[in-house]
Amino acid sequence: MLREYRNLRESGMMGEANTVLQQIEMQHLLKMRTTNLLSIDRLTSRMEMDSSEQFFLFAEVSGLVRIGQMRAGEKNMSVIAEWVPRCVMPRYKTTCLRWHPWDHSLFTSVGTDGRLNAWSAATMVPIQTTELGYSLRYHSICNNPSAEPLIAAAYNERFGVPIVDLRDNMPCFRLGNRDVGVASFVEWSPREKNCVLSMCPTGIYVWDIRSNMVWICLLSLLLSLLYSCFLLLLQQIPVKKLVPPDDRSNLRAMKVSSDGQHLFTLQGSNRFGLWHLPLMIFIQSTPSQERLGLFDKKVQFDMFSPVQCDENYAFVPVQDFVHLMCLRTGNVPVHLHGPINGTDQCIYRRISQQLIICGIDSRPCLCTIPNDLQDLRENPLPEPAPVEDEF
Repeated sequence: MLREYRNLRESGMMGEANTVLQQIEMQHLLKMRTTNLLSIDRLTSRMEMDSSEQFFLFAEVSGLVRIGQMRAGEKNMSVIAEWVPRCVMPRYKTTCLRWHPWDHSLFTSVGTDGRLNAWSAATMVPIQTTELGYSLRYHSICNNPSAEPLIAAAYNERFGVPIVDLRDNMPCFRLGNRDVGVASFVEWSPREKNCVLSMCPTGIYVWDIRSNMVWICLLSLLLSLLYSCFLLLLQQIPVKKLVPPDDRSNLRAMKVSSDGQHLFTLQGSNRFGLWHLPLMIFIQSTPSQERLGLFDKKVQFDMFSPVQCDENYAFVPVQDFVHLMCLRTGNVPVHLHGPINGTDQCIYRRISQQLIICGIDSRPCLCTIPNDLQDLRENPLPEPAPVEDEF
């Protein structure tokens, strides 16, 4: 079929060539194997993995927070610590969990009450609480990748991205103003410790926080007394605004690859956008395979942050599939079918080539990526033939 595709493409029959390519891609609708439900017996709302790929944070719908451990080669997870809320149905839910990159005995959580809590993993007790004053978005916090204990957050209905120093859990300054608008997602570049990205529907803003680092050291004591005044004084202007070159600038999600080379976005009309982050240039916009019937145009990608990115692929959990997008070409050659319905979260373990997936109404499940996926990594499918966009 690849020969047929090449012949049609060389003959100028681009539409027919892409039809054949779609059939080839459908052959790579791979079934994830060695499935196993993990020993988390309640509905999970959020998952997070540390850098060693052995310890996991789980926030459950009931408000319970657990730490699980699964060593390399194991097929099940043991719960080693948990925190149980005092009331059966808490008023506020945990919406995001993050390990501290400089100290893995600590992690941070935020919830619908607008509080940012620092936890001790040893005692499972909140040791510090910061009142940010406004509710925060789902998956709205990210850590500085260096040893600097800073964290960025995104408000739910208020403009600006507060930067919080976790040494004292005090907001240092805020990125943005009313002209920038409300940030839907926030990411910290893995390569540049001073580079923060925030996304609004019209574009992605790139921030350089170095100009504020001196203020943090000199004014940390004054900020605790004059917090609101200094937030107004210490706002910044973005370095650059990234806008897709086409008319589909209604951005709905973003994710930075683990090596910091690529920025992965979801645009209007369910299109995947691919950016080269160090050069800040747009590479490619790819339709998200609606023509294959695997994507529903009505699917809401508001919870798109659970997308996982390594150096080569982005793992996109949507409905019953985990779609793999090649960050080199922008193509979506592989669709992994999982054992549960409504897949909306995934964690990728690079060491053991495993995915931990979770559905809307199911327990977390461990899946092994098929071995023939490695063949696709070494011999990727050809890119689609250039045709006029249907949208």
